[in-house]
Amino acid sequence: MATGGWLTPTSAGPFATSDESRNLAWLAPLAFGEAWHNNHHAFPTSARHGLGRWQLDPGAWLITALERCHLAWDGIRISTTRQQAKRGLRDNVRRQWRP
Repeated sequence: MATGGWLTPTSAGPFATSDESRNLAWLAPLAFGEAWHNNHHAFPTSARHGLGRWQLDPGAWLITALERCHLAWDGIRISTTRQQAKRGLRDNVRRQWRP
């Protein structure tokens, strides 16, 4: 999905990634969660890209429903510990670049 072109260069992604990916909250519910682009680049194997409680992710809801019906399995969920570690990396990078 081509969500990357909609993202403004001034917005900041919460996770450290090797690219300039960003999240776009207003588009995420319409794009089935694919607009949580920075989250996706930080954790590409995750079944859920809306990692925050307020980050709506209809795609993840569908995957969860399919798992409950035994039509999907082994969905990967990212622990809060891993998320915090990735956020910490982003904060360290930001601190290094401040004058």
